[in-house]
Amino acid sequence: MFAEVIVPRHLNRSFTYLIPANLQGQLKVGSRVTVPFGNSTLQGLVVALSPQTAGRRRFRLKPIASLLDGSSEEEIPSDLLDLARLVAERYLAPWGQTLRLILPPPSPARKNTARAAAADRPPHETVPAQPASGRTLPPIPSAWASRLETALGDDRGATFLLQAPMSQRTALLVQAIQAVLACDRTMLIVTPEIAKATAIAALARTRWNAQVRELHSGLSPAGRLEAWKAVKTGLARVVIGTRSAVFAPATSLGMIWIEDEDDPNLKEETEPRYHARDVARIRAGRQQAVLLLGSSHPSLETLHDQSLEKFLPAETDAAAAGPVPPIELVDLRRTPWGTLLSGPMMDGLRAAVDSRQRAILFLNRKGFASVLLCRDCGAAPSCGQCSVSLTFYKRAGRLVCHYCGASAPVPETCPSCLAPRLEPVGFGTERIEEELRRLLPGARIERMDRALARTPAKIQAMHERAAAGEWDVLVGTQMLFQCPALPPAGFVGIPYADAGLHRPDFRAGERTYHSLVDAIALASPDKDSRIVLQTYLPTHHAIAAAAERNPTMFFQAELDFRKTLNYPPFTHLIGLRVSGKTLATVKEAAQRWAKLLRSPRERAAGSEEPVIWGPIPATVEKLRGRYRWQLLVKSADGEAARQLVRRTLDRMEEDGRKRGLKFDVDVDPLEMS
Repeated sequence: MFAEVIVPRHLNRSFTYLIPANLQGQLKVGSRVTVPFGNSTLQGLVVALSPQTAGRRRFRLKPIASLLDGSSEEEIPSDLLDLARLVAERYLAPWGQTLRLILPPPSPARKNTARAAAADRPPHETVPAQPASGRTLPPIPSAWASRLETALGDDRGATFLLQAPMSQRTALLVQAIQAVLACDRTMLIVTPEIAKATAIAALARTRWNAQVRELHSGLSPAGRLEAWKAVKTGLARVVIGTRSAVFAPATSLGMIWIEDEDDPNLKEETEPRYHARDVARIRAGRQQAVLLLGSSHPSLETLHDQSLEKFLPAETDAAAAGPVPPIELVDLRRTPWGTLLSGPMMDGLRAAVDSRQRAILFLNRKGFASVLLCRDCGAAPSCGQCSVSLTFYKRAGRLVCHYCGASAPVPETCPSCLAPRLEPVGFGTERIEEELRRLLPGARIERMDRALARTPAKIQAMHERAAAGEWDVLVGTQMLFQCPALPPAGFVGIPYADAGLHRPDFRAGERTYHSLVDAIALASPDKDSRIVLQTYLPTHHAIAAAAERNPTMFFQAELDFRKTLNYPPFTHLIGLRVSGKTLATVKEAAQRWAKLLRSPRERAAGSEEPVIWGPIPATVEKLRGRYRWQLLVKSADGEAARQLVRRTLDRMEEDGRKRGLKFDVDVDPLEMS
């Protein structure tokens, strides 16, 4: 007997091994084994067993070294093997690279396993029965309960879009879990961040404590392994985790719930660059499970998808929601140049502080200033490994690269001309905090961004302090929107509402709109609250739609823009990147790749000619010491475009490895830089 084994390497094939006598009859498809590979030994996965060697000479084959675990607890289910293969094909990644997504977590030292696993499971008594905000869950619409029961009883499955506020989605989620468990099936909940997964798990444990498990990187190794086994054996029927949890070895799946389906964190940044939402659709379809996509502001692709059944309870409740706080736009073009906090912004802040109603300022920029600029020569200190300017952090007295993490002390003179006139340009959360401390000396001011919280423990502690509400003014980045929920604020200010609109990305408008909607939602839902947006682009559809609370305005304008320029959801994109140590070598390889992609001989017969953009330098041309050039493939036929890229990729990699080049493929990219 012979075994086909895949190994976790960037290779598009399996390898044939002899099955030694001591393992005859013990191996199955999905068994984990160790195999000799070159001069090393690797962990691999058996994907096929056969008495034939497919033409290979038997005497040249090596035997499998060992079976890692003979227990059924850690065998990989065949449906997960198939899912990993489909993900590899869909995202043009080697099958072996998807191994890390489906393998059980590595076993920790046995003496610590029980203690660490117990630490990952909070005691039932300590979990609050209500969401972090303290608000009771809203009533369940009867139409939802009826449609959910019908979908769970249908072997064909169904796909829903649930567009509703978080509090309403939480209520519907609780009922969905109840319905799935009543059918003796498993509920899988995928969130974009650990904090939200933890909050949902805490709520679920108040009702189904023994059946709830979390799966994410925030757990200890022992806790992750215990949870993985509990899911695999069916002990856990409510599984909650981040994007990789979409590969959880759940048995008898009843529903996959993707929370905040529009969040970019659901997209993996390293190979294989999968999107958890799209993998969930593949998995739900193959296992006849219900798929639900939930969000307060769904992505444009999801809203435009006509195959989804849309459930929008927010529309029926809009009339009963009562008055909402007014939103004031401040046109920064009509204020003195360099205005940081306008008159209306300061009026709102002072009123909130004086009345103890709390104020929140949202700015998705860290640091004190974007750059330090020399007033004599105009140069700015830049990163030695990346082609970007360094961000100035005044309190730490350092310049930091937000790409590679390198930092350096602030120079006394300009590195280019040695002039002593370096001045900060632009502003971030640190500068806003400093200005507030000067203008509101008696206020309790807190800042919430990644610069202050770099570890999971510090992030959790920061969230807990913010949720406790022991502050008068809270300044923060998108961390403000993460769990646990913040107490409602009497004033919400956005000092630079159009900051995200200037990125070289066609999704800039959509992301800006979503951030503004999330920030506006932090205000107390009554007419006495106040919201101020400062902007240089008050007529931009993303800002105008947010200010008028008109999602239809944004959706239509953004859809027209995408259709005019032929961007998703009206076409398919594949981002390609070549990187290496030498600029000339990278440029030459990128040009060769573009020539291959444009060649009619490389296209499948009858397929349309795709649009190939580039090659051009990446937005950050040099990153961590490697030069980068990029191309973009646009095609109405996504499958034909993937086949074209696959054929040309194999040829490029065969030659490129010898020259130290790396070729990256991003199917359906979310970042265009």
